[in-house]
Amino acid sequence: MMNIGKSSPPQTGREDVKTRFLAAYDAQVKSIYRYIYYRTGQEKDEAQELTQEVFTRTWAYLQKDLRPIDDIRAFLFQVSRHVIADRWRKYKPHLNIDQLEPHEEPRTAHNHEASVDMVLLEQYLLKLPEKYREILTLRFINDLSTEETGKIMGVTANNAAVMTKRALEKLKSLLPLQYALSEI
Repeated sequence: MMNIGKSSPPQTGREDVKTRFLAAYDAQVKSIYRYIYYRTGQEKDEAQELTQEVFTRTWAYLQKDLRPIDDIRAFLFQVSRHVIADRWRKYKPHLNIDQLEPHEEPRTAHNHEASVDMVLLEQYLLKLPEKYREILTLRFINDLSTEETGKIMGVTANNAAVMTKRALEKLKSLLPLQYALSEI
């Protein structure tokens, strides 16, 4: 049975699966969207499409009734990782980010509500290696615990903590001096 942290009235078979899936969707759609948004270069339309793909694949899996899902949140993030990987395989980038000229670097669209610091941080986050960007997105943008992050990434909680520390150090090394000296 899926564990989504809420108890529901007893139902039978397919109706129970549907009810739990819808509850999981309501509870997790924003987190999954945010995770995909920051992992894929911050394109809203693409993030929405990939988020939809995550829930479509999850629903298809549940319909097959293969094996129970113990933690639906971790399962959704794992499906998200696969959807993102499939996207990268399908649409391999033509240029390495290190080969771009400074005036060609990706820029986050200006949002009047976003602070200048957040816009700057988003740009530097995109310059991190994939696994560092992923760990920081899970830990700080999606606010997952070290244990949850490790489970999603298929590593121990201790390994996730070490990767988080290394990712933060790498991010600090990329930031301009005024930001690198302050705590992230």
